[in-house]
Amino acid sequence: MPRARALGVTLLERRTEWGKKILATGNGRCNVTNVNCSIENFHGADMYFIRMILNQFPVTKTLEFFNALGYAPGGRRGSCLSLTGQASTVLDVLRA
Repeated sequence: MPRARALGVTLLERRTEWGKKILATGNGRCNVTNVNCSIENFHGADMYFIRMILNQFPVTKTLEFFNALGYAPGGRRGSCLSLTGQASTVLDVLRA
């Protein structure tokens, strides 16, 4: 299992290549967030957990995170935001 450690963050990946799933998300665009992300759009048995996650890391914080890394979302499809329209860019940013 590959591992990387930087800034106190540890990445664990079951596959031999990091971020393989990211490359497939959003039809290869990897939507990093959704401007309409709210509790009303989620369903599940543990709504407390979902609410807690959304409160701790709302859309604004996602955008701030990528902006701090030097990447502002550049693509928009409906309410979905991507960095450049290519999932490989998101993977490169997260690897760096």
